[in-house]
Amino acid sequence: MWLHIIIIAIASYVFYNVFSAMMRSHGPNAVSIDSFLLLRKYFLNAPDVLLESYKKHREKPFFFTTLRQRHQVIVTSDALVSEISTAPQSVLSTGAWVKHIIQADYTIPGHYIGNDLPPSKVPNFRYLNVSLTRNIANFIPGLQEEVVNAIENIKTKASSETLTIDLYELAQDLVVRSSLRVLVGQPLCYDSEFIEAMKFTSLPKAQAILEKKLRALAAEITVKIQAEIETLGVNEASKQWDEYGDLFTELIRASLTRQKFNIQDCIIQVLGTGFAAQHTTVYTITATLAELSVHPEYHADLRAEISASVAEHGWTQAGFASMSKLDSFVMESMRHRPLNAVTMNRIALSEFKFSDGTTVYPGDHVAAIAEPRFRNVDDEKHEFRGFQHHELRQQSSSAPRFTSIDDLAWPLFGRGNHPCPGRFWAELLLKLVVSNLLESFDFPEGVNDRPARFTFEENALPMSGSKLTLNLRKKV
Repeated sequence: MWLHIIIIAIASYVFYNVFSAMMRSHGPNAVSIDSFLLLRKYFLNAPDVLLESYKKHREKPFFFTTLRQRHQVIVTSDALVSEISTAPQSVLSTGAWVKHIIQADYTIPGHYIGNDLPPSKVPNFRYLNVSLTRNIANFIPGLQEEVVNAIENIKTKASSETLTIDLYELAQDLVVRSSLRVLVGQPLCYDSEFIEAMKFTSLPKAQAILEKKLRALAAEITVKIQAEIETLGVNEASKQWDEYGDLFTELIRASLTRQKFNIQDCIIQVLGTGFAAQHTTVYTITATLAELSVHPEYHADLRAEISASVAEHGWTQAGFASMSKLDSFVMESMRHRPLNAVTMNRIALSEFKFSDGTTVYPGDHVAAIAEPRFRNVDDEKHEFRGFQHHELRQQSSSAPRFTSIDDLAWPLFGRGNHPCPGRFWAELLLKLVVSNLLESFDFPEGVNDRPARFTFEENALPMSGSKLTLNLRKKV
């Protein structure tokens, strides 16, 4: 009996909040999604609900309250999407949304996410936006080495000439090992215990291992930088950052010479950056490999482009920039398997009114529609066209690339004042991984099934459990 009472009480609470929220007014143009059946469907199939709503309402914003009591406003027109991108973070906050969506108080204890500290004052943003982007070419040889070594290690798991491996584990092994070269440098990036713990940064046991090893490394780095301070002085020592240096070293340098951050702050920044980069990059690689496994008709052209680019430019930034077909294939993979059905997510910290009169209130979640824009809702077939973005670039140099942030039809990395700061790093690692996998393995035709896509609300879930069969390529 008590169980029935509890269930009825919870159901009544949910119904009351959902339907009372439907009665809120967000302005004359905003449309309420008032179907409880749609909201129930949204829980595990949000992309279809958003597509249906977008087809019906098109340029009008719409709003609803999810079954988890999150009040969501979705804007769809170019004008309102642009207004989200330029709204002050003190009003529409990206950090508050990130803090909420990953439950950062529990997954990254002591974080800065969602605080009032502007991104320019958080050292990992400075590093990603300035140091890494400006010197990204310097990291390519080291990353190439890590990717090749990781693939050689994966090859040892093959029985004869064939390898069957979990798709998510394959991408995770490649991304974690390679990204640690930039996050913490050598030799810690080779520590097997550290690598495994980095895959589970939200777990307390993993956090304890990571913090212990990072504190030991920090002690060594601190001795080195303090010696530089004694020799050169604080001002000069602050400028001695290594253009080949890792994130952790540069954060400690900043903490000792320029900013009031302590070692614990530096550890948190590294773990937070790794947590974010790992999830998004691993998902993008799994999406690309999933499509490669069922579209063998593109393999020959991709390999030819990769070989020609490497022959002319080597494994360099110019070489990756010239891989237009690979860039296009990745974009098309994400068009069919986007990480999120919406983008430019914010939480309103104070009331904000859009130019069309639509109003959002403190605590409301605000986002721009994404997946329906990717899909082109008027294309009923929604066919996979791997090189269509390359062909568009042949016609116009202004056609978007994977890292573009100025095209409303390609909102993958956001736009405006707060796009993803690590998008160029993600592109580099993604192309390194896919290029080397295509050089090392064949995707046998007719063997791999197209992995299903699973979503929770508007977020795509990692394709864990999906198997990928590969054949070792013979050296010619």
